[in-house]
Amino acid sequence: MNTTDDLPTLRRSAELLLKGLRTDRPGRTRRAAVRLRRLPALAGLTLAELRQTAQHKHALDVVALEHGHPHWRALKAAVDAGGPLLGDGDLTALDERLWFDGPAGGFLNHWFATHAQARAHQDLCGGLVLPHQGRFVVVEAPYVQALGLDAEDPDWAAIGHDWAQPADVDALGRLRDRLRQARIEAR
Repeated sequence: MNTTDDLPTLRRSAELLLKGLRTDRPGRTRRAAVRLRRLPALAGLTLAELRQTAQHKHALDVVALEHGHPHWRALKAAVDAGGPLLGDGDLTALDERLWFDGPAGGFLNHWFATHAQARAHQDLCGGLVLPHQGRFVVVEAPYVQALGLDAEDPDWAAIGHDWAQPADVDALGRLRDRLRQARIEAR
């Protein structure tokens, strides 16, 4: 996906994000608000304020962040230049998209409000700690394998089985590259 044909799809994603913010469906509205509040200009707004303030340009910037670019102009420039749709700008957003836009059914994941809580659970039960929208989730090996990765890869041990606060950033980079490739191949 490195052509300008992707730009209409990305613009449509931004339109759907704004539509989700203004819908009468609470779950969809809440998810859209969380995504939009990633922008510093919108971070502290109430839902009512967010609905009044959020514009298409904000939604475009969120889509760019979710693709690893700092803003829409950077994402558009990368696509126009034939560069990768997925950049390295906001790796937390990019990682979340790679981890959680995959197979969701049939897995029992454990969610926590703090990293310390997630690590305590991991210490007792094992698994891999992942960040997700300000919270943390501990996933098991079958989830990792369903995404096309080897759960026994030594890089998991190198990062301390903790994507949120990795012990080895080089190992995290290798895992991230493999995850990206697996997600691209899954499309």
